[in-house]
Amino acid sequence: MSRQVTQGDEKLQERNKEHFELPAVYTGPLEDPTPTTPPAQKPSIGRIVHFVLPDGPSKFDHRPAIIVRWGSSVQLQVFTDGENDGAKYASGLYWATSVPYADPSENKPYSYHWPERV
Repeated sequence: MSRQVTQGDEKLQERNKEHFELPAVYTGPLEDPTPTTPPAQKPSIGRIVHFVLPDGPSKFDHRPAIIVRWGSSVQLQVFTDGENDGAKYASGLYWATSVPYADPSENKPYSYHWPERV
């Protein structure tokens, strides 16, 4: 059985419309909540960075390293790919001293930078 809408029902719906009406939906472009440039990072003992190999068959490749001392430049313990990176790096660990910072886009040999965001 269906009920017919009466004039009183229409008035009630109109009066309550402002209380039950949903707000309009925004359809414009959404802003990206992530910052366009990451905040500047500061070196500290134990932080992981990338080291750019200066020579060998893997020259210009990036290897993970841990900061063991810092100041105007950093001292790093670099984790290499052993003999694949060359005889100099065969032990799997390489001590890099007085390593300057360089932007990763420069790919400057014997420099460090923060790991790229993925």
